[in-house]
Amino acid sequence: MDCKRILVISQNPFDECSNNGKTLLSFFSGYPKEKIAQLYLHDGEPLCKKFDNFFRITEKDILYNVFGRDKKCGKKISNRVSKLIYQESKETKWKTWPLIRLMREVVWKLPWNKKELFRWLDKYKPEVIFSTCGDTLFTYYLTRLIKKRYHSSLAVFITDDYIMPRKNIDIFWQFKRSLIKKNIKRILKEANYFFTISEVMCAEYQKIFQKKSYVIMNMEKITKVHVPSKHSDLVLVYAGNLEYNRDKVLVELSKIIYQFNLENNRKVRLETYTNSNITENLREKLCLGENKYGGKLAKKDLEVKLNEADILVHVEAFDKKNIYDTRFSISTKIYEYLSLGKPILAIGPENIASMQFLKDTACCINDPKYMGKILNVILSDEKKRKVLAKKSEELFNAKKQVKEDFWKILNG
Repeated sequence: MDCKRILVISQNPFDECSNNGKTLLSFFSGYPKEKIAQLYLHDGEPLCKKFDNFFRITEKDILYNVFGRDKKCGKKISNRVSKLIYQESKETKWKTWPLIRLMREVVWKLPWNKKELFRWLDKYKPEVIFSTCGDTLFTYYLTRLIKKRYHSSLAVFITDDYIMPRKNIDIFWQFKRSLIKKNIKRILKEANYFFTISEVMCAEYQKIFQKKSYVIMNMEKITKVHVPSKHSDLVLVYAGNLEYNRDKVLVELSKIIYQFNLENNRKVRLETYTNSNITENLREKLCLGENKYGGKLAKKDLEVKLNEADILVHVEAFDKKNIYDTRFSISTKIYEYLSLGKPILAIGPENIASMQFLKDTACCINDPKYMGKILNVILSDEKKRKVLAKKSEELFNAKKQVKEDFWKILNG
């Protein structure tokens, strides 16, 4: 395949560990190094070994350029390969306030100097733009600006829901969502290709925008390594953030495993690994009996833990607000779980994207009141676990073609 030069536009840089950066990196891993460049619009540095052509612009750069003495705006960034620690991207809370987000948009409207950006782009000459526009209006603006200048083909990727109605009395929040919807509608008219994160989002967005999308998700796999068991009983591993009330589901799972061990004289253990900050009270609840809280791990150490696990755990909350927040999303860790060919225990409401994706593969618990009963089956039935492991492997193999098809679409 004759590969075109692709420019990735996103908030976050490529990153071998954090969710958004890791997902983007997985899409292009294996693509010719000299044919990938990334423009990102957030503080931070790339943490990856595979690519090295990056340019960063932030609001701070714009303010220094417009009101300070810095004549340049933005700069080329070198990637770094140290500090590869598993972490979930998490902004400082005040930075997520709707009014603050709108103020960010105002900063990008200032007359900042684009010469450095265009000097970098003129040298690269992007043939394809892959833009994760998201919920920042300035990303749409930059994408259209660059497309017009270089006559590039355009692929738009929507990673989460930023437009569907929600109960929220904040007028700034509502106003921002209405603007995002208008911008998505506008940019999709210019886009050659449209990508979404799940089949659920694909169906809903097609109704709204009358445009069919391709579904892509994290394609990062974990190398399978045979690790001799060091445990006297089964180990379940959860690796991910504890936001959206996932911690409450894990606490309930911890209680049920604790009770199961008492009733069956077993030593089953739930291990939780996350970068989310937790209270001492939550730690105690996650560590009932044999259960263990492992906190944040380096990438290689986490991969060892996942290889050691007997069952991998995915959870989503059951309350109405968090169902709305997560119903289109598919966790980045699910594909990694599948790549290990292990049984997956998935707990969450049946109508959200991640549970829909896993419904024929994982042991799914769609109602918390049945958690004890269903968990008892998977912990007691080795044949059931082997069947589930085989289903994980089959789904992973079925999805392996997705990346190759994705590249063909962009290079079409």
